[in-house]
Amino acid sequence: MRIKVRCFPTTSFFLPITRPMCRQILFFLSVLLVVLLLVLILSKFWRYSEFSEYEHSNVFWLWKDVILSPADSLWLKPVHLQYPKNIRFVINKSLETSGPLSHLLPLSSIPNLRQYISNINKVQYVKNEDLYGQLPTRDNFNSTRSSPKHVMIIQVHNRSIELSLLIESLRRTKGIETALIIFSHDFYSDELNNLIGSIRFTRTVQIFYPHSMQLFPNTFPGTDPRDCNSRIKPTEAMNIECLNARWPDTFQHYRESHFTQIKHHWLWKIEFVMNHFYPTKYYKGYFILLEEDHFVVEDILYMSEFISKKCLESFKN
Repeated sequence: MRIKVRCFPTTSFFLPITRPMCRQILFFLSVLLVVLLLVLILSKFWRYSEFSEYEHSNVFWLWKDVILSPADSLWLKPVHLQYPKNIRFVINKSLETSGPLSHLLPLSSIPNLRQYISNINKVQYVKNEDLYGQLPTRDNFNSTRSSPKHVMIIQVHNRSIELSLLIESLRRTKGIETALIIFSHDFYSDELNNLIGSIRFTRTVQIFYPHSMQLFPNTFPGTDPRDCNSRIKPTEAMNIECLNARWPDTFQHYRESHFTQIKHHWLWKIEFVMNHFYPTKYYKGYFILLEEDHFVVEDILYMSEFISKKCLESFKN
């Protein structure tokens, strides 16, 4: 089937287009279309090779693996976490109606978990040191041990899906093998522990906020049954004599433990890492603060180092 394109004479207010000129324009457009198709094919616009450099882009990965094919993602495979033998905690009983991350611990288990978390924070066990070098410890913090080139502190609550996305973006980060990632938790969960335990691309360490709502479910800093309702008026609170009636905030609202825990956890992790954390004893760089629902691009470490150098140059000048 042949398609004929005819060039008709134009009206007086257009430039006249002759038949040869019309053919030249059509030929030029055809050549341009062929060139564009070749460029798209050669640049692998539709189909990226498995080993293409574009595969290492976090933005491309988020679009390809998370939005287009979440069922094929590899970062949700279950793994088994291995802790040092001298610090282990097992939950033998949980509520039947609980979800995988929202369960409440039996009250009899809470003292054991508190002790377990205290031991974890004391030991400061760094995983993958056999692959990327040993860091200072409580018993051996001499300067001959290596120091990480970058340190990230991630505040974690209980969102495993968001955390898995962050971990995958970190795995694709350039230079991540030279870093140390500190996961600071305010919620104990086997699912989160297993997720972090699966990391092999860099050194990691877990610390636990020791004053969480999970560890103090019925008393401060958790929610005491005698606490005032957050929206009750101060005059009503004084009449019913609830526990914190005399201490509303500037908006005349009362404390909500699940909000204050975020602030207290943030302050605690900074103070703990700066003053009581041995693996970063000789670290002189900046700390990158992240949260479980963040997502990083692959050049975050390079840009952090670049900004640090520029700041030093500006300070000297």
